[in-house]
Amino acid sequence: MRTALSFGRAVPGLQPCETAPFQTTDWDQAFRPAAKINLLFVCRTHTALAPMAAGLARAAYSGLDICVESAGLTPGAVDPRAITAMAEVDIDISQIPSTAVRDLKLETFEIVVSLGVHKLGVNRSQTALSWEVSDLEPATHRPALPALREIRDGLATRIRALGVILTSAGRA
Repeated sequence: MRTALSFGRAVPGLQPCETAPFQTTDWDQAFRPAAKINLLFVCRTHTALAPMAAGLARAAYSGLDICVESAGLTPGAVDPRAITAMAEVDIDISQIPSTAVRDLKLETFEIVVSLGVHKLGVNRSQTALSWEVSDLEPATHRPALPALREIRDGLATRIRALGVILTSAGRA
């Protein structure tokens, strides 16, 4: 079963008029494209949540200058059921490498989103977000694939909202 997730495309920022009667440094600065944003999704095991979020964000932000990565506190291989849930919306996460947070330079990420784990400590120039997301362990009383579909769809909604915030703030 294939499901379509609709990702809105970013509305490009205003561009200076080519026939503007004046050109100033301030004007040029106001319309300079935002610098690339490095975005990191982190979960406990890096087997489902962070790889799914990264795959969704890459699809949603494909037209933006955003580099998306994912990692886990104790990483493992991506869960085949998560790969299946994402394949239903035409997103391939099968090649996402197992990455430990400790192996990354956290200071290189402007935005760090913690999924189902405590918010990671970051410095003042970074933004840390914590999204409550149910993990698969508490959902053992029901089949994993339906639970992963719910998680996927919830993540997609939050990722679209984050994209709207970044584009409206002129950050992406």
